[in-house]
Amino acid sequence: MEDLIPLLISSAGNRRDIGGYILRLNEMDCYFRIEARENAVIVDLYNHDLTILDRLLTVLKSSPFLWHGFINRSVVEGYRFYTFVGAKQETSFAQLMQAEYKFVENINRLC
Repeated sequence: MEDLIPLLISSAGNRRDIGGYILRLNEMDCYFRIEARENAVIVDLYNHDLTILDRLLTVLKSSPFLWHGFINRSVVEGYRFYTFVGAKQETSFAQLMQAEYKFVENINRLC
């Protein structure tokens, strides 16, 4: 899981890139979608348990970004996933949220 830090740090650049990753932890496959944007990184976490969520939060908090998280609805009815948005500046986060996630409620900042 700690191997995600260099990937996250290198992701925020002047290009837009989307990648999907499968990480096997504790006999369970976890699915990540990592999207690099200008001045921001978006991480979606699917198919996880609380231990994996806790480990991911620890990794995100140790990166040089300001992170916010919320629960997002899946296209599959009844399913949800976690979305984490990392930005180098609060203004970048606010602009991204207004443009892409303006209907999301209960956004939590990771301390």
